[in-house]
Amino acid sequence: MIDLQIHRQPAQLGLDLKKASYDLNIRKAEVSVQQKEAEIDLQRTYPDVQVDTSAVRQSLGYGGPEFRAFAFADEAESSYLANLERTVQTGYAFADTSNQATIPEIVIRSMEPPEKQLAVVPLPSIQMIGQPGTLELRAQLGGTDTQLEDWGGVRIEDFSLPLMKVYWEQEPYLKIKAVGQMFDVKK
Repeated sequence: MIDLQIHRQPAQLGLDLKKASYDLNIRKAEVSVQQKEAEIDLQRTYPDVQVDTSAVRQSLGYGGPEFRAFAFADEAESSYLANLERTVQTGYAFADTSNQATIPEIVIRSMEPPEKQLAVVPLPSIQMIGQPGTLELRAQLGGTDTQLEDWGGVRIEDFSLPLMKVYWEQEPYLKIKAVGQMFDVKK
């Protein structure tokens, strides 16, 4: 009798896995932010009040050098005209024969001071000129000034693909062996 002996060995596969590898090169963005300060500028003008009393002072006989010069010139002119008028009146008095006055009477009358006439007149008013003060505000708002010099970025370096390698750890085989004899020798 012949027996068959079967030897078998199942296959075993091995996997050699290699993961993907890479280096990330991260470059940061270069941003500079500068803060601008707010600027506030206040400009103030002070109130200005001017009191002009020159008209009142001049009417009372007080004034500056220019007024005094004009006042002296006016006074000299009026004095000259008054003396001229008196001389003319004296001449007319001498010429008037109908007048029975003597020469000394005419001379004495001409030397009498003229009567002064007084009149009440209002004084010129004091002038006041005023300008109010002002306050001017100029403001420049602050803020930020941003400058982006480099966007930065991400770069992948030294990249290797993942790898899967299959190999036989144990090869399969099937071995069939006939054992025994075709003839039975024991009998």
